[in-house]
Amino acid sequence: MTDTQCPMPNNRRLAKPATRPLGFTLIEMVVAVSLITLLVGIAVPVVGASLRITEENTTRERMEALAEGIRNFYEDTETFPATLSDLVSISGSISGWAGPYVNQGFDDAKGNIFYDSWRNLIQYIDVDAATKRLRSRGLNATDEGGGGDDIDLDVDATALLRKKNQKLLDEINAAITTYNVTLRITNLPPMAATGVNPPHDPSGHQHTHTYIFDGNWVSVTHRHQLSITHSVRDFYAPADWPRVAWVNTVYDVPLKGPWSYTLSLLELRGLLDNTDGRYTTDAWGNDFVTGTDPVQYVTSGGSN
Repeated sequence: MTDTQCPMPNNRRLAKPATRPLGFTLIEMVVAVSLITLLVGIAVPVVGASLRITEENTTRERMEALAEGIRNFYEDTETFPATLSDLVSISGSISGWAGPYVNQGFDDAKGNIFYDSWRNLIQYIDVDAATKRLRSRGLNATDEGGGGDDIDLDVDATALLRKKNQKLLDEINAAITTYNVTLRITNLPPMAATGVNPPHDPSGHQHTHTYIFDGNWVSVTHRHQLSITHSVRDFYAPADWPRVAWVNTVYDVPLKGPWSYTLSLLELRGLLDNTDGRYTTDAWGNDFVTGTDPVQYVTSGGSN
C-alpha cells in the first residue's frame, strides 16, 4: 500500500444530533388541558342526559306497573283502591280483592315501586269518577301540576265502569222482571180492606203502602200526585195508630217513579240487596232512569 493509499486520520469530531428535552412545553400543556376540559364539558351533559333518561324510564315503568295493578284491582272489586298500598295489602276486607296486584319491591325508596327514581313517593290523585292520576314530581321534587319535569300517567277506568254499569243494569232488570211476574200489584184492592178511603187520583202516581196492622202484613195501592204526602196512619183513626207497627211507604215499580222508590220496593221484597249502596246510583253517580209502564226496564244515562 502506498502512502497515497493510506486514509488520512480525520481529527474533526462528528456532530451529535440535537436532543429534545424531556417533558412538555408550557404551550403543549396548555393545549392538552384545554382539550381535556373541552372533552369533559362535552361528556358531562351527555352522561347527565343519559342518566336522566334512564331515571325517567324507570319511573314510567313503575307507574305503568301501578296503573295495571289499579285496573286489575278495579276489575275485581268494582272500585278504585283508596290508597296505592291497597294494591299490596288491605287492613279490612274488600269484596273481590285478590291481591297483591303489584310487587312492592324493597322497603327502601330506591327499589320500591311506590317511589320514583328520585326517591319521592308517587302521588295518587282523584281526577273524576272514571280516572285516577299517578304523578312523579320529577328531579326537583316539586309538584308543578303536571308541568315542568312532572311525569303524569292517567288510569282511565271508563271501559271497566261500563262493564260494571251493565252488570248493575242486568241485576236490577232481572229483579224487576221477577217482581213484575210474581209480585206486582196491577189492580187496586178494595178500599174496604182497611175500612178507609185514602186519597185517589187516577192521573197521579201509583204507589203501594206496605205495613203491619194487627200483626199482619197489609198492602194498599192507590194513585195521587206526588205533592200529596201521607203515611199509612192516615188510613186509620188515631185510636188505631198503635196497631200500625210499620209505617214506611214504598212505591210500585212499573210507574215512572224516581229510582229511589223503585229500589226501596225491590229491597223490601228481597229482590235486591243494597246494603253496600251499589244500586243507589249508576257507575257514574247518576240515578238510574226508570222506564214507562209496562216495559219499565231501568236504564242508565252513562257518563255524559
